[in-house]
Amino acid sequence: MIIAGREIIFKESFLDELTEFEQYLGRVTRAKGRTFTTAIFDFCCDIVAIQPLAYPVFQHKRALDAEVRWAVFQRKHAMLYRVSADAVRFISLYHTSQNEADLLFSLD
Repeated sequence: MIIAGREIIFKESFLDELTEFEQYLGRVTRAKGRTFTTAIFDFCCDIVAIQPLAYPVFQHKRALDAEVRWAVFQRKHAMLYRVSADAVRFISLYHTSQNEADLLFSLD
């Protein structure tokens, strides 16, 4: 998918983490898990991808360049993404209550 001149790419790690959230929320009802997944994709494509540079640079010892940014969805879920001239690559998704220092993710 291409939005605002950039291709939107969801890395496998992002999709795996999204699936884990969907399964966790789906324990209550399947609809809740699906609704969450749809809302995340809508946020990525309709909000973040339109203006990817509007969100702050991710301040972490493993991210030393300005291409890695993070956006928070509904105060509870944060997503990391990398911006280049031709693409927005969504890298990771985590709950904001997690300690960022303990996160295991690859910024590639």
